[in-house]
Amino acid sequence: MVRKTELEHLRLQRELLALQCDANRLMLAVEWQQLQSRDYWLAEAGKMARRHPLKAAALEAATGLLINGSRFERRSPSVSGNCSGTNHPRDETGGERGIRTLGRITPSQV
Repeated sequence: MVRKTELEHLRLQRELLALQCDANRLMLAVEWQQLQSRDYWLAEAGKMARRHPLKAAALEAATGLLINGSRFERRSPSVSGNCSGTNHPRDETGGERGIRTLGRITPSQV
């Protein structure tokens, strides 16, 4: 009789563990969908900015510098002529083409 109650107890415990495993699997699936959601990350960024405004401002400034710096590096050879220091054959301005067109960046150049 004791053995029968122990077996029943173990069977119930196994079923409980299986149900807990299924519940954990469902929770992980929901969390995974949230992590893949763009809205979730925008909300988290907003929360971080409200909790740590100085860090958020520093990150914004650093991001702006990185983005603007990479754009300038990417355009610098085409804006300032070739790298050897000589004028481009079609450049009639005497090498000042880069200085004159630097402020006139069109959306197609972005």
